[in-house]
Amino acid sequence: MKKTSVIPALILIAAIILSACSAGTSRDTVSMYDLREAMSEGAGFGDMTYVSSADSDAEEKFDYLSDFDYSKVDSFFMYFASDGSKNADELAVIAVKDERYAAQAKASLEKHLEYRKSLYRTYCPEELPKLEGAKVAVSGIYAALIVADRADSVKASFERFIAGGNG
Repeated sequence: MKKTSVIPALILIAAIILSACSAGTSRDTVSMYDLREAMSEGAGFGDMTYVSSADSDAEEKFDYLSDFDYSKVDSFFMYFASDGSKNADELAVIAVKDERYAAQAKASLEKHLEYRKSLYRTYCPEELPKLEGAKVAVSGIYAALIVADRADSVKASFERFIAGGNG
């Protein structure tokens, strides 16, 4: 009788070990708020509005930013000029649940950027150089959109923060 109880116990132990191994290889995550702080430091932003996946209407707000499947999103934030009619500044980061979705998230941010360019061509053409110099980047599970006068510097901050796990 002991042999029959040993087999399920061994299966259970193997399952626990495999679970522990998968947990150890899970992706590193960072605080989206801290990431936003690191990215915006020194960017020269004026009055900005912050929305994120922590908001009660997060999925609705996300729809403005991206047509990416929200069920694949772990978290996100958008940080944009409060008066978008005069200023195109925007930071957005999408953290996906699985790194294989990062390229899709990036493509959705590129689409959002093209849409914004089309709006600003008509309504605020003096902001077009900022939009033309915008950066879209991917690092691990994170896809970022950076529309700023110092987009290269902000992108470097994004990459440093993600690489360091905490800035």
